[in-house]
Amino acid sequence: MEATEKREKIGIVGGGIGGLSLGWKLAKDGKEVVIFEKEEKLGGLVAGFRLKKWLWYCDFFYRHLFPSDRELRKFLKVLGKQKKLFFQKAKTAVFIKGKVFNFDSPGDILRFSPLSFFSRLRLGGGVALLKLLPFFSFYDFLPVNKCLPLLMGREGAEKVWQPLFIQKFSQEKAIPFSWFWARVKKRTGQLGYYQGGWQKLINFLKKEIEESGGRVKRGFKVEKIKKDNKRFLIYGKGKTFSFDKVILTTPLPVALKIAGSLLQEEKEKFSQAKYVGAAVFVLRLKNDFLPDNIYWLSILEKDWPFTVVVEQTHFLKKHFYGGDDLVYIGGYYPLSHPIFSEKEEYWSVFLPFLKKINPRIETMVKERKFFSYPFAQPVPELGWGKKVPSLKTSVPGLFWLNMNHIYPWDRGMNFAVKEAWKLAEVIEKEKG
Repeated sequence: MEATEKREKIGIVGGGIGGLSLGWKLAKDGKEVVIFEKEEKLGGLVAGFRLKKWLWYCDFFYRHLFPSDRELRKFLKVLGKQKKLFFQKAKTAVFIKGKVFNFDSPGDILRFSPLSFFSRLRLGGGVALLKLLPFFSFYDFLPVNKCLPLLMGREGAEKVWQPLFIQKFSQEKAIPFSWFWARVKKRTGQLGYYQGGWQKLINFLKKEIEESGGRVKRGFKVEKIKKDNKRFLIYGKGKTFSFDKVILTTPLPVALKIAGSLLQEEKEKFSQAKYVGAAVFVLRLKNDFLPDNIYWLSILEKDWPFTVVVEQTHFLKKHFYGGDDLVYIGGYYPLSHPIFSEKEEYWSVFLPFLKKINPRIETMVKERKFFSYPFAQPVPELGWGKKVPSLKTSVPGLFWLNMNHIYPWDRGMNFAVKEAWKLAEVIEKEKG
């Protein structure tokens, strides 16, 4: 009898959607996969929670798809879960000068009174043109603050887009136009969601990986990675695991920290890469918070402590959440921002501003939860297209996959899956 061929053993650090979709593919391809996730709950930015009386999970951070997210839709079809995905219209609006303005259609833009009529025409025409324009590599070298006044008019750029850039990145001068092009190109009025919540998909992937012979270790923080001859050693919780190959799906700074002794070349190139974190309050309310069934409200006021209000139950039925009205309030913040240290206590900072949107907010709150994630969004820099990391690191057998790889697109589940499957193909071609 022929000896059974030994399966290649691969360690994956990070149990977000990228790590899990990659682990699923490699396990189905016959690899012996072990996934390490430092949190007890898998999913990373896609994870969610569920109360006893709820039928569906609520995501820690607001999450949806666009119809153009083809890679994730293809993956769901492969999984036999395509019927779990549905799309429907969701209303968006902006808050400026103390008022809510619908911002969904060309007609809404023409009625947007904070801008002069000529500026409304420039803004609407600029958005329409941007959706038609293909991507060109020179976008990567154009500062968005120089391009938008030319494309959409100075007043529209200053009143609509500049506040969003400043709130999201704490700056707006060095952000490349390529990032903005990708954001507008993707956006549609139809949004997609997964029945039961995205955590249901995460749970299904875990089950599939384990049924294919893989292992998923939750609550396991990887402390460091070393190489001993041709084997990679993963250390954590007083234990050591040995692998043929290792894949880091953590944020770039975390990858450089735990594998820093190996990734000296990458440290020189990417140690200055910047991120902002995400922080949100998720509120359980007695009544609707936003008017007119608005799902997404962008804040265009200056010096507000949050960027967006997202009313989940204006997109999904309250029935799925035991009749509760669910609202996210938060945004993106520098890693040094006090919201990450004060956490729940920061509610007192939010409250006066929420009253400007709905004065009854204090009497409406049944419960609030706070969630944060320190490396939620890379801060794009000019010329990043020339600097995008390879999926292969400088160390043979060591790979990585994070949000810095998906240029020019913004972070998102679709591109995590797309790059994960691309990396699986790269690994499959590697022998030994």
